[in-house]
Amino acid sequence: MITAIAIDDEPEAIDIIKFHASKLEYLNIVAHFYSPQKAIDYLRNNAIDLLFLDVNMPEISGVELLKKIKVKPLVIFTTAYEQYAVESYKFDAIDYLLKPIDFEDFQTSMNKVKKAISNIHKNNANDTFIFIKDGTKTIKLFYDDIILLKGCGNYVEFITKTKKYSSRVTITQLVDKLPHHIFERVHNSFVINIEKIKKIEHNQITLGNNKISIGESYKKPFYKRIKDRLI
Repeated sequence: MITAIAIDDEPEAIDIIKFHASKLEYLNIVAHFYSPQKAIDYLRNNAIDLLFLDVNMPEISGVELLKKIKVKPLVIFTTAYEQYAVESYKFDAIDYLLKPIDFEDFQTSMNKVKKAISNIHKNNANDTFIFIKDGTKTIKLFYDDIILLKGCGNYVEFITKTKKYSSRVTITQLVDKLPHHIFERVHNSFVINIEKIKKIEHNQITLGNNKISIGESYKKPFYKRIKDRLI
């Protein structure tokens, strides 16, 4: 499941994106914003795969918005002005869509997104560990030892089979560095190791002695992933 948000000061433009997205079962628009500043606040605390971003907005432009966020998702620029296409590629945008957006162009852009995400996952597929900073120490953690990650502001707590470690990094910054085939974000504050799940009941995941509630915006992609493995 590809998670995305849409940012545009025109409600009609967002409605079109949401309508097209509803036709693609692998795409989940988890939030939308008419205010760029509210979107920036969201992006600082939430990891997503894709951003549909209007170039020309009254508060700040889409380009200025990208400059304000440290961890950048994949981006598809949306614009009514074709001349912005060249500028969009300066920011390594996956594509740009010219308004009014038709479904065929939308689907073509999404095929590019799927290819880019697939390449990212392939590059991470052979990783078995990560290095983290815990105070003055650098710790090597194997993915198989990690049960879950808990975000606490500007820190992330790594909960393993035998110990807990704390590293100065936000959970949003960390998510993109972890292999997707092992880890899944299920809440604004929690990322779990899929292989450590013991039970799922009443939207609550049991991992060892830990019980994690699934966040509302993460339910659809999480249960889609579980369904793919259900027998």
